[in-house]
Formats: sequence, structure tokens, C-alpha cells
Amino acid sequence: MTGATGAQGATGATGAAGSGGSSGATGAAGATGPTGATGATGASGREGAAGANGATGATGASGASGAAGATGAAGPTGKEGAKGPTGATGPTGSTGSTGAAGNAAIATFASFQGVPNGYCLNYTELAGQGNGSCPWATAGYSPSNLLAGPATANGETVTHMYADTNATFSSRESVLVSVIDNTTGVTLLSCTVTSTSNHSCSTASGSGYAAPGENIEVKVTGSGSNCNNKQWRVRFRY
Repeated sequence: MTGATGAQGATGATGAAGSGGSSGATGAAGATGPTGATGATGASGREGAAGANGATGATGASGASGAAGATGAAGPTGKEGAKGPTGATGPTGSTGSTGAAGNAAIATFASFQGVPNGYCLNYTELAGQGNGSCPWATAGYSPSNLLAGPATANGETVTHMYADTNATFSSRESVLVSVIDNTTGVTLLSCTVTSTSNHSCSTASGSGYAAPGENIEVKVTGSGSNCNNKQWRVRFRY
């Protein structure tokens, strides 16, 4: 069997250096090595002196006109000038022609007694309310309570008639209320009361003319039993 390893002995002393050998022959030149990296940029040199001014070039062509600028804000209003002297008074103009006569008066015909079909109403300014058989045509003076007259010297234009009654009509009944020139027999204005007209009728437009001296009456003409013997009021401008 192998025995145990013995302990290492001490290191001996270094021997003396040998003499240098002679230099060997120079070897051939090696191949060129690769290019090294670019070095850092050097500092800028000083600025050279300014050169002489060149000759003035020819004048260029005129450019196109630019767009108009925006309108400026309005300036403040100047102070009011001094008041000039008052001019001379002009001559008075000629007087215009007289206008047509208006129709501010209102005539009222009425009866609070039952009015038979085809009868006329009293002219209340003369006789109060009432009714009667319509008078025959007149030519001049008449004492009848049923007539408004005589028409004035300019004549009378009848407008804006309104009539109302206490009658209630069925769907097939109606009453015609007429303002009539008794002298000529011409109907100047009229309107019709029906079952749907709320016991009244009117003429907001239209007119009729009665000549000077003529007389006017108001006649009530119905169709149906409920139209007979009712009370009526009629007014108009003239």
C-alpha cells in the first residue's frame, strides 16, 4: 500500500542571471493596420475681415398691390356747430278744400213690444220705442213716428248698422233687418239674424246714401213662427 505524502521541502535560492544573447535580424515590415477613428473637430478659426461692398443691383419690378385693409373704427362725432340765424318766414299756403262731412250721429230704431212680421220700428228720437205698419213712400214732409228725416242738406251716408233681439230661432228660421230709403224704396243696409248669430247681426262694412230731404225706415222681415212678435233694437251711423 502507498504511504502518506511527505511535507514539501523549502524553496532553493535563485540562480544568477545569464548573459544577454545577440540581437536577431530585423523582421519584415508588417501589414498596414486599420484606419483609426476620426479625431475630434478642431476649434473654429478667427473670422476673416469684411469684404468690400458690391455694386448696387438693378431695381426690381413693382410687386402686386396688397389687399385693402379693414375699415377703421368711426372717429368720434365732432362738436355741433354754432346755430345759424333764423330764416325769414315763408308765405302762408293756400287753404285746402273742405273735406266731406263725417257721420258721427247715431240713429236708433226700437220696439220693446212684439213686432209683427214685416212691420217697421219707431224712430226713438221722435216718439220713443214702438212699431207699426211700414208707411207708404214719402216725398217730403211726413209726421210718421216710423221715419227718420228729412236727410240733411249734404245727404246722409248710412254705415255700421247693428241689430239685436230677444228672439231665439230654430235652425231653419231667420230675420232680415233692413234700413230702407222710404222715399226711393232702396235698401241702404241690411243684415240677417239666424239661430247661430247670438240674437244679433251687423254690417261692419258697406254703406248706403239717402239724398237731402229723403226719409229712412227700419223694417223687420222674418221667416218662421219664432220670428214673429219679438222685441228689437237697431242702430246705425249716418
